[in-house]
Amino acid sequence: MVTSRCSVLTLMIAFMLLPTTMPLLAASKAIDLRDPRLLAKRAGPGLSLNSGDVSGKAAFSPNGPNKGNLTAQTSQAGEPFECTFSVTDASGTFTFYTRYPWDLNTINWTGGGRATCTIPMVSISYNLFSVSPDSRKHTIADGKCPGCANLVATNTNYKCTQGLDECDGDWKVGYNVIFEVAPPNVFNTGWGSCVVAGATATCTETVDVGTAPKYNLVLPEGFTNAPLLTPMAIANIRNDHFVRPDGTVRDTSKGVFDSSKTDADLQWILEQGMKDPAPWGPATAPTYRLKHWGLAGQGRKSLNSPPFNSDGMDLVIDNGGNVITMYPT
Repeated sequence: MVTSRCSVLTLMIAFMLLPTTMPLLAASKAIDLRDPRLLAKRAGPGLSLNSGDVSGKAAFSPNGPNKGNLTAQTSQAGEPFECTFSVTDASGTFTFYTRYPWDLNTINWTGGGRATCTIPMVSISYNLFSVSPDSRKHTIADGKCPGCANLVATNTNYKCTQGLDECDGDWKVGYNVIFEVAPPNVFNTGWGSCVVAGATATCTETVDVGTAPKYNLVLPEGFTNAPLLTPMAIANIRNDHFVRPDGTVRDTSKGVFDSSKTDADLQWILEQGMKDPAPWGPATAPTYRLKHWGLAGQGRKSLNSPPFNSDGMDLVIDNGGNVITMYPT
């Protein structure tokens, strides 16, 4: 068992998330590390949704304009009764491999909810779920009770394990709560995410919560997107830091890539830099950022050095996130 490093983010009503390998793109296309699967927030490895972002938020807010209630009355115009429900918790704990601390290992979900009515129901059911990037639903809390007025949905300990499951990509979270009252009682008012049909009230909603990153990327201060390796950037790197057919190199002051490196290899090298914990610093121009990290054997330290003797990489980007150059050191 590999010991993992954890980070937890929990909000009052928050939905937290999240590697399959990123497909290699053809040389004619931009190699885009702004792919949504690679987005990360500097505040921590997670994405969240506050209740204020949810349409039909009365379903989440017992103290809102509708008091979070389904209001109903008997068909005989008797005393009204009320049913309410809330999401009490929906959160995930991310773990990362100790040996590879930038690669996601698992997302461990916890969740809970409550549904309450002022009179006993025929039944109450509650399902709180997440929807993974492959469109599969995963229950994170559920419960069902016959002849009850109160229901607590309990945590199912759902875990998304990268490699066994598809954990990176777009995630959704939703709920499905159903109240059934005994005739002649009926629900007569629906609101927000809840609809009524006679003796049954169904509250359901699924919302986007964002995109789970492939890695916990190390970005420059103030950046939320990874640098972009465009076809122009690749062309510049090849012009400056690859040996020409005549045996010369354009920029003799920098390292030289091994001639076998493909565009996909350059993307892989860039990804390693984004995962490496080495800090970013200033470059020669005030609008540029420089990162140096250890990565051996990608080329030569200079044109006249022995093959594959490089032990590091330098990456220069501009303030817009575009790759200016990259070369072995």
